[in-house]
Amino acid sequence: MPKHLWCDKDSPPAAGGNGPSMVGTLPWGGTNAVLSIYLPEQRDELSKLEESQYKFQVFTSTTQDAARMLLGEHDLNTQSLAALESKWKKVWTTNYKRKHPEDKTVQETVVRALYQCACGYDSRARRAQKKRGSPPVEDHGAAAAPGQNSGGTRRAPYNFTGCLAHVHVTSVAERGDILRFVGYLQHNDECRAAQLARFPSIPLRPHVVEIALQQLHSNASVAQIRGQNLELCTKKRYHGQVDIESNPHTTNFRFVIQSDDLRALYRRHYRERFGIDISVSAENNVHNWLDPSSPHYKPEIRHAIFHYAARTEKHERFKIFIATEDMRQAAWKYCHRRQLVIDGTFGLCNSRVLLWIAMGVDESNSGIPVALFLFSAPTGTQATHAGYNTAIIEELLERWRDWLGLGSSSRPTGCDVAADSDGIVIPGTLSTSPEEPFEPFMSANAGQTSVAPFCGGYLGSGINGRKNAFAHSRNLSHNEALRLVAVEEQALATMAAMEGSSESSNMVAAVADYISYLCTQWLPAAMWAGWSRRGREDAAARMGVRIEAVLTTTNHLESLNGRLKNYYIPQWQHSGHRLRLDILIYFLAVDILPRIYGQHQLLTNYSVWKAERFQAAAGGVLLPSPSSRSQNPLCEGSHCSATVSPAFVPRVWYAPDFKRDTDALMLYNSGFLRPIRAGRRYELWANCVSSSSLGSGNGEAPAQHQEKPNSR
Repeated sequence: MPKHLWCDKDSPPAAGGNGPSMVGTLPWGGTNAVLSIYLPEQRDELSKLEESQYKFQVFTSTTQDAARMLLGEHDLNTQSLAALESKWKKVWTTNYKRKHPEDKTVQETVVRALYQCACGYDSRARRAQKKRGSPPVEDHGAAAAPGQNSGGTRRAPYNFTGCLAHVHVTSVAERGDILRFVGYLQHNDECRAAQLARFPSIPLRPHVVEIALQQLHSNASVAQIRGQNLELCTKKRYHGQVDIESNPHTTNFRFVIQSDDLRALYRRHYRERFGIDISVSAENNVHNWLDPSSPHYKPEIRHAIFHYAARTEKHERFKIFIATEDMRQAAWKYCHRRQLVIDGTFGLCNSRVLLWIAMGVDESNSGIPVALFLFSAPTGTQATHAGYNTAIIEELLERWRDWLGLGSSSRPTGCDVAADSDGIVIPGTLSTSPEEPFEPFMSANAGQTSVAPFCGGYLGSGINGRKNAFAHSRNLSHNEALRLVAVEEQALATMAAMEGSSESSNMVAAVADYISYLCTQWLPAAMWAGWSRRGREDAAARMGVRIEAVLTTTNHLESLNGRLKNYYIPQWQHSGHRLRLDILIYFLAVDILPRIYGQHQLLTNYSVWKAERFQAAAGGVLLPSPSSRSQNPLCEGSHCSATVSPAFVPRVWYAPDFKRDTDALMLYNSGFLRPIRAGRRYELWANCVSSSSLGSGNGEAPAQHQEKPNSR
C-alpha cells in the first residue's frame, strides 16, 4: 500500500518538522485508519497494491465541478450516500482547524472521512481495535467465518466478499469544497454481483430525534417519549412526514422510535446536555474530569471532590470523597464539637461501590449532609454491602478531618459520631489522632440484642430486663457494668450447681452463652461507651449539652438515604436501571448536593422571615418554631431530642386471674419451691422440685422452706 499517497499537505506538520506530515505515522493518520477496518488477510492483499491502482487527485476552488463529477461517478456524492442501498459506509472521520487560504483572519474546518465498501466490512476488525484509529490485533484463529459476527449473525446489508474498495475524501465543512480524493475503487467480482441481503439500518427523521431529545432534557421517561412519538406519528405531525410517506420507494427515514434507538438517544442526550460521553468507560470519564490537562476536564466536578484515588491495582480501591465549600462551612457549624451521624448504603449505581454519608443536624432538627464518601468493594467481595472495614472508615474520616482544616485558622477538635451498631466500624474510629478524636456513639438499637434466640420463658425475660436496666442506669461506669455481669454469671453458676431437670440445665447453659456473647461483642470498653447511657452522658459532657440532646438514632441519615433512592436518583434513571458510576458522581456533585443546600437555605431564610414577621405581634418575643430543638428548655445546644426519655423504673402488674392465683398458692404451700438467694431488688428467685421425686425416701413432700428471700 503506497503510504506517500496519504501525505496531506493541508494537515498539520509532523512533530519537529515544517512540511506536510505522513498521515500513516500519526495516531489519527490515514494509513492506520485504512488498515484498522480490514481483517489480516485483507491487509495482506492491500500491501501488494501498486500506486497506479489508486485514484489520487487534488482539487482547488476552480476545479470543484470536476470533484463533484468524480464523486457522482462513484456514488460518493451526498445524494447517493444518503440512499439506504448505498454500498459506501463512512467508517472513520476526523477534523482540524486551519486558516482560510484567501482570508487569514477566518478559520475553517477541514474534514477527512474514510468510506469503505460494505462487502469488505467485517465486525471482527473493528472489535480488534484497542482504541479508535489504532491497528487491530492479529487474530488468525477466530472461530467465526469471514463476514460473520462472533455472535453468529451478520448485520451489514450486503454479504461479505472480501472487497478492498475504500476512499478517503478531504473537504471543507463550511464551503463544502473537496480538497483531495484518494482511494482504491476496484470492487471484486463478487461485490459487483452482490445484491441487498438484509435490511439496512434506517435512521430516524431528524425532527423525531429533536423532539425525543427535548423530552430527555426535561427528564421524560421512556414511556412518555414513546407515547409522544405514537401520538405524533398517528397525527402525522412530524416535519415532512406527509410528503415522505407519499413516496415510500425513495424514503430514507423512519418516524417510529424503537427500543434500539434509545441507547443512541441517551448517548446524544448526555453528550449535548452534560458534556458526558457514555461510550467511554465510567472510570476513564471520572479520571478525565479531574485531570486539568485533559480536554474533558470539568472544574465544577473537581472543586466538589476533595480526594480521588484511581484503582490501578487489583488490591486497591476506587475512592471519591465529595464535599463542597458549603458543606465545609456546614461541617464547622453543625459538627464541630457536636455530633456527626455516619452510615453507609449501596445499590445506587451499577458498579460495586458503597456510599457513606456524614451528616450534621441543624437548628431546625433537620439533617444536612457534610460529606459523601464513595469507594469500591475489595476484589473478591461476594456482597457489596459488606465491602468495608475499619481501615477504610478510618481513612475517610481522617482525610475529611484534614480537608476541613485546610485554609482555616484552627483545626477540628473532634465530634461524637453516631452510627449503626457495627462492631467493625465503631472501635476503629477511636484510633484517629488523639488530639482530634472522633468519639463513637452508636444508635439506640446497639447492644439491644434479645436473649430470646438463646432462651425463652421467665428466665430470658428476667435477663433482658436486667440488661436494659443497667444499660439505662445513670452514672454506671464500665467497671460497674462488668461487676454486674459477674454477679449474673455467679447466679447462673449457682443455678447450674443445683439439681434440676435437663431442660433447666439447657436453659441455664443457653443464658450463659448469651452473657458470654454480650461480654465479647458489646462490653469491651470502646463498645460500652458507644451504646450505654454512660456513653451518652460522656458525649453530653464533651459537647456541653444535656443528655437528652444526644442523638440516639441515625434516623436523619436514613431519611436522606430514602430521598436519594426514591426522589433524587430515580429522575435520572432510565426505565429504573441503576446509574453508571460516572453519572452518579456527576449528578451528586452538580445537581443533588447543590439542590439540597439550596433548599436548606430557602427554608432557613423562610424561618427567619416568619419569626421576624410576627415578632411585634408576639410582644417583641421571637416565637419558637414547632420543629426547633433550640427552644427546648432541656437543651443547651442544637441537638436536643424531640422528646425527653424518663428515667428507667422497672414496673410490673398483673390482670386479675383467680385460677392463676389459686394454683400459685397451692404450689407455694406444697413445699416444692426452694428459694435462691439472688440478692436482687424487685425479684424473688426459687427452684421447683420435680414431682417425679415424690415417693422417694419416706414418701413425704419436702418441708416448706421458712426463710424468705430478700425482697422489697
